[in-house]
Amino acid sequence: MRKDVYLSCEANGIKGAERAANRHRPGGDLYRPGNRVRVEHGNIPQWGSAIPTSRTYGKTEPGYRIIVENDN
Repeated sequence: MRKDVYLSCEANGIKGAERAANRHRPGGDLYRPGNRVRVEHGNIPQWGSAIPTSRTYGKTEPGYRIIVENDN
């Protein structure tokens, strides 16, 4: 099983997240047979939050997760 997670910031809105998700759905340029795609709203990591010396280290912000799962 393959699972990929893509992030979309709150400023893009649900329309932006859905537009990115549509690339993985039938007819999209990244579509593969067996893809299951869902969009979840919640907190996502801020840019640079994984770098210990960053001022955003460990911080999150509202946004969207585009989750693509494929069993093939």
